Amino acid sequence: MFKREQRLTDKRLFATLFRRGTWVRGRIMSFILMSTPHRGKIGFVITKKVAKSAVVRNRTKRRIRATFIDMLKLPEYKEFLLDTTVAVMIHRTIDELSYEQLKSETVHLFEKLKKADPKSKLS
Repeated sequence: MFKREQRLTDKRLFATLFRRGTWVRGRIMSFILMSTPHRGKIGFVITKKVAKSAVVRNRTKRRIRATFIDMLKLPEYKEFLLDTTVAVMIHRTIDELSYEQLKSETVHLFEKLKKADPKSKLS
């Protein structure tokens, strides 16, 4: 679980992120990123269009959140995640996917981001 100060909960910051942030789209999810002057925050978004049941939406967010917690353990991603505000928009249910597939999708999006923005702290 992310600490309270690491969670993106402010609706105005979400709105700003969706308007001005950089989008990186993948098969399962998209990242919306924005550098911020303060500590980075992370939020997860899944709509009722993707999963009607709150149980499925919450399970999906927990599984994706677990991949990000593992990413924080790797030094090349830790600094980036702590300095960038990120919203993760989930496009489809992930019940049939294994944890390794989810983690590889997350790493793939970070690599895609690194190629798109060579000045990022991921390089």
